[in-house]
Amino acid sequence: MPLDSLIRTLRITPKFTFKSDSAPVQHVQKHSSEERKDSRLSAYPYRELSGTDVRLIRILPGDDGDVIKCHIDQIPLDSSPKYFALSYVWGDTSDMRTIKLNNHPFEVTQGLYEAMYQFRQLPDPDYTADYFWIDAICINQGDIEEKSREVPRMVDIYTSCTQVLIWLGPNGPPSKNGVRRLLRKTPVYKYMGSKAKHLENLYHPNKLTPDDIIEEFFKKKWLFWISIPEDSDDGDDDAVLRQAFGGSYHAMIRAWAEILTRPWFMRTWTIQEACIPADPIVYIGRHRMSFTEMSGFLRILGVQHRALLATGGIGRMLSLERIRDMRHAIFDLEDDLNPIRMKTAEVLCRLLSLTARKECSDPRDQIYGIIGLLDFLGHDIPPELLPDYHRPYEDLCWDCTVYIMGSIGDLRLLDCQWNSHRTVPSWVADFRFSPFRQFKLKCEPSVSLSPDKRTLCLQGLVIGAYEGHIPRCSLERVMPHPNHVPEALSARLQAFEQRIIEPSARMRGATVEETLDGFFRDGRRIYDKSGPEAWRRTFRGLSEPRRQGIGVARAAGRRVDTACYAEAHSIADEFRHSFVLLADGTVARLGRQDVRVAPGDLLCLFRGAQRANLVRPRGDDYTYLGQCDIRVGSFAGAAFDDDFWKDRETEEFRLV
Repeated sequence: MPLDSLIRTLRITPKFTFKSDSAPVQHVQKHSSEERKDSRLSAYPYRELSGTDVRLIRILPGDDGDVIKCHIDQIPLDSSPKYFALSYVWGDTSDMRTIKLNNHPFEVTQGLYEAMYQFRQLPDPDYTADYFWIDAICINQGDIEEKSREVPRMVDIYTSCTQVLIWLGPNGPPSKNGVRRLLRKTPVYKYMGSKAKHLENLYHPNKLTPDDIIEEFFKKKWLFWISIPEDSDDGDDDAVLRQAFGGSYHAMIRAWAEILTRPWFMRTWTIQEACIPADPIVYIGRHRMSFTEMSGFLRILGVQHRALLATGGIGRMLSLERIRDMRHAIFDLEDDLNPIRMKTAEVLCRLLSLTARKECSDPRDQIYGIIGLLDFLGHDIPPELLPDYHRPYEDLCWDCTVYIMGSIGDLRLLDCQWNSHRTVPSWVADFRFSPFRQFKLKCEPSVSLSPDKRTLCLQGLVIGAYEGHIPRCSLERVMPHPNHVPEALSARLQAFEQRIIEPSARMRGATVEETLDGFFRDGRRIYDKSGPEAWRRTFRGLSEPRRQGIGVARAAGRRVDTACYAEAHSIADEFRHSFVLLADGTVARLGRQDVRVAPGDLLCLFRGAQRANLVRPRGDDYTYLGQCDIRVGSFAGAAFDDDFWKDRETEEFRLV
């Protein structure tokens, strides 16, 4: 057969197509919503779990194009069965695939299908003789009572398993490898001799795929570890990295940047799944490494490329290490991290602060997804927080907020970027939008709750009353470009100066420049090599670009460099927020995004809180609106510690 004819034949009539690491999609059944409904009705008929029973499945052997078939058994956990527990991300529940479970059709998400397919096809190790525990299959997701019973058991399930396997997802189509498999199955391939390699290169040009890059990393990672001197500094590490990976160095960095943004690093349930076992195995497509090894490599990589620190992956890895450190500290009674020395509510608050950025399809899992770690850290789960999927999300948030407030009075719970609650008191935290900043309490809070748990009573003082405000705007509209200043940004800064900065300066008897400096405080902490005058110049250039020329560089009076653009970006990010001006000239930035400030609102300080708080009078009580950062005024930059409150008169605020 001529070479070009063979190529055309392979292109036109492939045996199957590839969507992931050699996962065929042509033989995967897709269904409409009506078909999915019928499939669910005929799905596997679960038997009720009793005693310590768990369901475990085996992924049966199969060829590339075969539908995945599994066998499920019900086994007592106290019989110490050998099994692997899978940590993965469900993915889009509207994109379902059908497998066979004890010969019954059973739907799983595309993400789980890819993982099961990969573990079935791996030649080394061979997982087809092993049991797996997979939550989407081994828990009857349609039985709310069973879910409520099984969720508290997940710590035991992951502790008892042989190994946790973390599936981060596929690396894109490994085209070279897939094409080679197709070619080598053709009868003429073995007779082509040296032309066989030429055929592969013609069909797939010599271009690295994502999977090729990860494969090269795994081949060379040992060279990297043995080449690092024990006393190396950051510069030595970077040199070793570049030497080890050569021309693929930058491609490797980009590949890891993509990996660190994968959904696994943002999901709620993956936190305890990665914390509980000693050292999980991480699968990146068909490639594997230990969790400890990946963590160490990413720590070095993050130092060399600080942009990676902004990805969710690096932050999640650091949080997981911190939780593991707390577990290890149990055996050291003098260690401040020892959770046994803390109240249960303190441990829960630490977990909330370490896992503030997490996503889940059921909002109740913001709490249920980490509550099991209390048991892992030596504490009983409070009865009022035991998983109950009949309980509405707002009621769960209310119970959790009351538990923490009543136990330790941690006012960080008041800090929410958004709050969509409608049926509970205004001070109840919405844990989907709570950043839960980490800091040590500088003074003892004064918190009490009414008998019906509807009123939160705090001690504090009023800073001032509403005088004016400017609402927030989207960052996309005002984000500067090195060669272009958006009109929306210039208009925003001009309006801000007229409505907030100039009135504040007049009220306080200060200059506009002095007032302006208060808004650069956060930006200058992060990046300040130029001094306050440079920040003022950048602000003026952005607010009046036509007078000083188009573009950030000319607006700032300097060439485009990292410092110039960092200042411009920081200014745009600062002034996009909502700000409130008080009658005494104080200006505060509001953290909540869903609040509309109105005349009559008050800015207050509460004992035990590290930030100011905006409230709205409601008779003798107050509706809570959100925490604020004071930018300008007599309390700007103050440490609200015991010394601050020592000689101050306070009054009671009843938040409802």
